[in-house]
Amino acid sequence: MKYGSIPAGGQGTRMQPLGFSKELLLVDGRAVIEHLIERMLLSGIENIFINTSSDKSDLVTYLSSKSPYSARCIFMVRERRGLLDAIVQPYQFLRDDDELYFGLPDTIWYPKNSFSTLSAFEAKVSLGLFDTGTPNKFDTVYIDHRGVVESIKVKDPFPKTKWTWGIGKIAVCEISKLASASHAEMTKNY
Repeated sequence: MKYGSIPAGGQGTRMQPLGFSKELLLVDGRAVIEHLIERMLLSGIENIFINTSSDKSDLVTYLSSKSPYSARCIFMVRERRGLLDAIVQPYQFLRDDDELYFGLPDTIWYPKNSFSTLSAFEAKVSLGLFDTGTPNKFDTVYIDHRGVVESIKVKDPFPKTKWTWGIGKIAVCEISKLASASHAEMTKNY
């Protein structure tokens, strides 16, 4: 089965002072996180894990009681850990043959069916890449000539590529391998 995972525990320090969770910023009359949820649902994902922290009760309240997508959201409220940890944490509730689709809650992707496009790839891990124009402010993704990811550097001050990621998918059976290979990344705060 396909499941969604949204890491929504970030503090939004680059956007403060907002007075509310950045995922609730209105874009085209809706909370920005709802654009991501909509895109996940369009690709056939029915259940979406929202991994957040206890100081973001406004986000949980909104998504659980005011959003048209409330029935699709499963909340994981816990202490902040690394971004990778926030993405893969739902694996503990899933089967090895499930797929976990993820995206950043403050990014709007076009076309709307981008998750369906990722679904078509046979790879165990796939990322949707885009050019922000300012890769030094995001996770810079380095790929080889075949399009295979070589490395991801967080806020690389002098990036040698224009690519960053915003969505992706991972086979649940690969999460434990990824976790052991990048334990340091999973424990960094996001």
